[in-house]
Amino acid sequence: MSLSPNTPLLKTKNKTVEELKLYDVRMKTNLAKHIITACMNKTINRNNISDNDFYIEAHNYITASTLLMSTILAKIDNKDKPKTFSDWFEELSWEKSEELNNDTQFLDIPLRECIINHYLSMQCIPSKVSICDYLKNKGINITLQQIKKILIIKGYKTQRLPRNNATIIVEDPEQRFNIMKYLYKILQFRELELHIVYIGEKINKGTDNSMTLSFVAVSSLMGVISRKNQKTSLATNVTQIMESRDDWVLNNVLQHLCIKSVIILENCTNDTKDQIPMIDSKKSDMINWLQKCDIPHSSEMHSAELFELIKRSIRTLSSEKHKIEEICAAYGHKVLRRPRREQYLNIFETFSNFENINTNNWKNLELNLIEREKKIYREDAAVDEIIDKVLTYAKYGTIPYIYTHKCDEGIDEIKMAEIVKI
Repeated sequence: MSLSPNTPLLKTKNKTVEELKLYDVRMKTNLAKHIITACMNKTINRNNISDNDFYIEAHNYITASTLLMSTILAKIDNKDKPKTFSDWFEELSWEKSEELNNDTQFLDIPLRECIINHYLSMQCIPSKVSICDYLKNKGINITLQQIKKILIIKGYKTQRLPRNNATIIVEDPEQRFNIMKYLYKILQFRELELHIVYIGEKINKGTDNSMTLSFVAVSSLMGVISRKNQKTSLATNVTQIMESRDDWVLNNVLQHLCIKSVIILENCTNDTKDQIPMIDSKKSDMINWLQKCDIPHSSEMHSAELFELIKRSIRTLSSEKHKIEEICAAYGHKVLRRPRREQYLNIFETFSNFENINTNNWKNLELNLIEREKKIYREDAAVDEIIDKVLTYAKYGTIPYIYTHKCDEGIDEIKMAEIVKI
């Protein structure tokens, strides 16, 4: 909100930051009291907004406008039930199931394009409503409620603007860091002209309660290095698939690599790591996690015993994850893990069947991937810079209401996620 020229505070230049913040809180609280009183007494004049007490009070604090007053009236008329802490907790700890992730993979590219387009082309802050409208214009039929869940699946969160009720949609800081780290490293390896080997994996579900795991290792220099198809049960979990893939890489792929190479693996452990139960988690959640990681346990064990087993297992899983890095390093190779959620960085998404991969089509695909990685790196850096400027300006300056009235409102999910962990 922008301060009105009539505000007495603006005539006093020697106010400290603390005094400005205190004044801001007092004026907002006073304005809220007037709105509540008008609602309780049912004395709102909708025909002439300027006759309302809260309009006069708002005009003393900000530059009151028809748009602002209309927004206040719309919120007063809103019959939606306010969210409780339990509602927010449920959204933040909402299960990101593998099945739902697969169903929404086609949205990876259009959702990213939408966010980038808002910040860089339209030069506005994206909201859930504007994202929904953008995707609908692209022919994707989707509801606002689905958008909220998809943003959670794809690792996006809301971050509240300082001194404001408005929130902006940003990528989870840890996820953004992993993406930028991956892009920075892969670009470095390309500049050094290192031999890059891509490991692809695909799961095809059968009709007889089974599934087929397909692995392929390929590079532009050597073409298809090795392939593997393995039939297994549908009960096979992510950890077992990862172990099967890593064993194949160590026992089959490495023996064909005569020069120092960089091996690109999909980071299959992200989802398991993100959902590690805490000490106050439900016993059923602890048991589900242990089953998913194929860790022996008993349902008769106490929650404290299960959590102790989880803590020991985390260290084991971490060491197992780095096992392939250590062995490859002994042969002079490097391992780079590609973030799993970002399927627009997965070169193998083009193929429904790895048997169709050959040297000719692979070289063209890798050239396109190189350009895509450079473009993503530039775009993400530009968006990060804009978001930093918005947050800084909101903290130390004043963002005009016209730029924030269409923003989402709600809690700071980044801070709330840390509270939930505690």
